[in-house]
Amino acid sequence: MMFLELVKFELRLQMRNILTQFFSLLFPLMMLFIFGGMFGNEPSEFMGGKGTVDVMIPAYICMIAAVTGLMALP
Repeated sequence: MMFLELVKFELRLQMRNILTQFFSLLFPLMMLFIFGGMFGNEPSEFMGGKGTVDVMIPAYICMIAAVTGLMALP
């Protein structure tokens, strides 16, 4: 199947690029731990009863997708 070959090829390209690995795997985790440690995950009225980490996780998922897409573009 051609799609699987394309996925394997793109995966090999991603694994060769150290910057892509860092910004898609390690950087979001570092930011989550840093900001989670600073602000905690206490529910607040400002965030609709949710904690800071609960609000940051969807944003980091979007950041990972955007950074991976931009770094893979060239």
